[in-house]
Amino acid sequence: MDKETEINELDIKDEFLLAESTDGLDKISRMLQELDMQSGDGGAILITQNNEVIGFVTDNEIVDLVAEGKDPAELHASDIMNTDYVEVLEYETLRDIIPIIKKQFPNAIVVINDDRQCVGLFSKNDYEEALARVGVYDESRTPKTSKEWQTRGIALSNIGKKIDALKSFERSIRSARDKKKGWKDLAARLEKINSYKEAIMCLDKSVSINPDDDKALAKRGELYSKEQTKNLAIHSYRLALSINPENVTALMNMGQEQSNAGEIEEAMKCFEKAGAIKGENPELWFRKGSAFEKAKKYDEALNCYDNAIKMNGAYEEAWFSKGVTLDRQGKDKEALNCFEEILKINPNNRNAKNAVDTFMQTGAFQFS
Repeated sequence: MDKETEINELDIKDEFLLAESTDGLDKISRMLQELDMQSGDGGAILITQNNEVIGFVTDNEIVDLVAEGKDPAELHASDIMNTDYVEVLEYETLRDIIPIIKKQFPNAIVVINDDRQCVGLFSKNDYEEALARVGVYDESRTPKTSKEWQTRGIALSNIGKKIDALKSFERSIRSARDKKKGWKDLAARLEKINSYKEAIMCLDKSVSINPDDDKALAKRGELYSKEQTKNLAIHSYRLALSINPENVTALMNMGQEQSNAGEIEEAMKCFEKAGAIKGENPELWFRKGSAFEKAKKYDEALNCYDNAIKMNGAYEEAWFSKGVTLDRQGKDKEALNCFEEILKINPNNRNAKNAVDTFMQTGAFQFS
């Protein structure tokens, strides 16, 4: 259980939409309906002015408006918005903000970045998940929505109550409007806390409802990869591709599995197919480079990394792999330039910093 989880590691982007303060209430009502269809648990419309949040509207504000007998046609979002909210930075930790929430207990928590732009909404569901992640959870509280049952299950799992957790997960699916989506949503949440086996079981349930869901099969393969079960991963990718030969995720991930196993020719076939469908992109060039590097074809690897960097000059992983490959060729100074370039992009990149520090102290890199 990560006690230093940051806010941006939660699903803070799934329960809000943005609107202008001058938008009419007919538009706000439609957006609330759209949000309810998307999340299944409702949410809030964050009201902005000059790109900054100044309030929010939920179903509660609309209900109050109707109860007061006001004419919606004459009002705008700014006329009924709720302003009882607090702002928190996206990189603050859960342990930092939970005491603030408990003390102020605002109706909404808006997540912003350093430029004060809204990047998410910390909803009551997120608050329950935050309590679960830091090991604080009220078991006496009865969940009302599918997502709340999911959060309860995660909390119970964190404290070792696996059977009770499973019962909560089952309740979350019974509460979901779309059972297939419910299993997939639960799998996504379990993946975030590294419960890969449980997430795979959820995707098995989803696939049993819709056997032709190539995206679910590709995702299951990805989870098998994380569990380091190569054969099951490739089997899932192949099932996905038998349904949809143009599933780029399945092609890329199957190529990666084959690359990891040293099956370079087969990996390249997958990457080439993915490129033909999606077009050349930095990630594709990077994966090709990794495959060539594993095969000790360093010139080919460097060519791929260079192509990735040309398409995305801030691609830190490509710069780092290029540096490692240059070091394997005995080109220390060129390798050092790569790591220094990374630190220009991101001064907090630990791998690059460690590489530079090691070279300055010993006159050589120490890559395995």
